[in-house]
Amino acid sequence: IGGTVATLEAKLASTKLNSGHVSVDVNSEVNTTNVDEIVKHAMDNDSTLTEINLNNIKNISKSRFVNLFNALKQNRTAKKVSLANTRLEDCVGFALADILEENDVIESLNIESNF
Repeated sequence: IGGTVATLEAKLASTKLNSGHVSVDVNSEVNTTNVDEIVKHAMDNDSTLTEINLNNIKNISKSRFVNLFNALKQNRTAKKVSLANTRLEDCVGFALADILEENDVIESLNIESNF
């Protein structure tokens, strides 16, 4: 366990994490990204998938988050992942830690405004 914690701490130190409270413009455009398609592209290591932006999608189920996180563990194309204001809960967030432990491609992870 000690090695796992050290690995995770090192990954967190080298990954740009954005967390904290920011105001969200309720008049901003609605994000119509199809989460299931993103999961499929991530699972397939689709070379065109370099950025995942699910910001402001508030109806993503826990199982969809888990499917996405499982796909991202092995994904080698997505460098930027944005999950701001998605109502990401703590219990699902623990699965997110596994990604950082196993994926060395993600350079930027935005999980701000999730409460």
